[in-house]
Amino acid sequence: MYGIKRRIFPRHGEAALLGRLERQDALTASPVEIAEAPCIPPTVDTPAVEACIAVEAAVLEVPEPASPVEIEAPAEIAAPAEVVVPAQVEAPAEIPTPESVRCTEETEFATWLWLEQENMKLVARHLGLAAFDWNGLPLRRAGDSSQDIVPAVRDLLVRLKEEGVECVMILPWLKHGGADKAAIAYLRTLGARMPGRVLAITTEAADSPWLSRLPAGVSVLEWARVCDWPYAAVAADNLSWLLSRLRPRVIHVMNSWLGWELLLRDGMRLRAVSRIFVSLFWYGPSDHGNLRGYAPEYLPKVIGNVDGVITDNKVFPIVLNRDYGFPLDIFHCVWHPTDHIADRPLPVRQHVLTFLWASRFAPEKRLDILAAIASSRPKYRFVVFGALDGEMPMLADSLQILAGLPNVTMGGAFDGFESLPIDECDAFLYTSSSDGMPNVVIEALAHGLPLVAPLVGGVGDLLDADTGWVVSQFDSVSSYLAAIDDLAAHEALRPVRAANALARLRERHESSAFEKALLAVPGYVSGQ
Repeated sequence: MYGIKRRIFPRHGEAALLGRLERQDALTASPVEIAEAPCIPPTVDTPAVEACIAVEAAVLEVPEPASPVEIEAPAEIAAPAEVVVPAQVEAPAEIPTPESVRCTEETEFATWLWLEQENMKLVARHLGLAAFDWNGLPLRRAGDSSQDIVPAVRDLLVRLKEEGVECVMILPWLKHGGADKAAIAYLRTLGARMPGRVLAITTEAADSPWLSRLPAGVSVLEWARVCDWPYAAVAADNLSWLLSRLRPRVIHVMNSWLGWELLLRDGMRLRAVSRIFVSLFWYGPSDHGNLRGYAPEYLPKVIGNVDGVITDNKVFPIVLNRDYGFPLDIFHCVWHPTDHIADRPLPVRQHVLTFLWASRFAPEKRLDILAAIASSRPKYRFVVFGALDGEMPMLADSLQILAGLPNVTMGGAFDGFESLPIDECDAFLYTSSSDGMPNVVIEALAHGLPLVAPLVGGVGDLLDADTGWVVSQFDSVSSYLAAIDDLAAHEALRPVRAANALARLRERHESSAFEKALLAVPGYVSGQ
């Protein structure tokens, strides 16, 4: 092609070479001088560029790709002996040296461009695009991707860089809930190992009353309060810009819609500079034949941009492998911890058999099932705690029935399982139709309560015929009644099965077991 054997890099190699040559202005220099000349703005026409390409190609050593395509030029064509410069192009008197080249842009702007260049080097290497020397790129305003970034985000980048943030967890909020409690456990472990270098980002414009529970050594950034974002896309773009330049070692998305959108839009770019982890617990509430939630709606699109999927049960990875074919080795089960595990089960009380029910009020919690159970067993007492999770008119009838039953006590919202009247109850009743490993189930067993529940989600990791009473069908009132009646008829089995459940909890859900499992996730804490 140019009288020598060359290796052409598909798609980007030729453009890379031309791009570098077009930035040279030393058209009358020798081949060696051309190769070593500093990058300055272009002032050449097409014939001059073509002449320079011949000489530059002869002296430029291009790295070999994995599968190059060789093009052998005819042997009779030799490289030109000298560069022919058109008469209208006037050669410079001398080639500027790097010391004589002065940046005319503002110092602050040049700093952002340097960060952009450094970031793109890592991205290119990760994607296998580094077919030329990135250090030869000049700082220039054209194509600056930081022009739409709000000033507050620029300031945040400077501050967070100074803090040396290594781990970022992206959450919707921190309020009452099992996933929120699990997030605090993660942050507690990370904060203890990397004090001052852990950042929790909440993305939703909602109150986070549990921010006060975060341990020392963990910083908080409420993204919705950084700016009055006009669109979600703008918020996502700014967050991507911040994280791709902050370059934390780990980014972990847990239940944040904006976080999943971030991975969908810029996951490949972020994975070039950070390890990416996501948490998935189970499918969301779904219609028949139409799965919903982060797992079915996002994971198939971003699976190539994550380093690991962390679950709180061993069942969901098997289900996702069956439904989508995801490889099992990308999943890591980390059972969530509980701060309290009783020494022994609660003693059997000689009173009216009382069942405790506690959760948020939502469609998947099947309050209709609970109301039907309580109506069918007036000889038992049911203590119900919870509150509506937003406006849900479809629950109005069930709540009205429960409130009107004489054997039901409505206790309202609760702040932590330990605030419930545990000593006044004989067993815990769980009626959800969809869940991962419910934190409320872990807490109930940890306080020594016998459990009655269906094997939905990951509940089967803890519950079987040795550790509680299994409901055969989650949507069948008669199945619940059979399990409840069996518990009532076998008083001596209650402490036995509750003790077996406590033993299983100590093995999997103590804080030390949680930390050990988290440390075993490749690249999450240890950085391997």
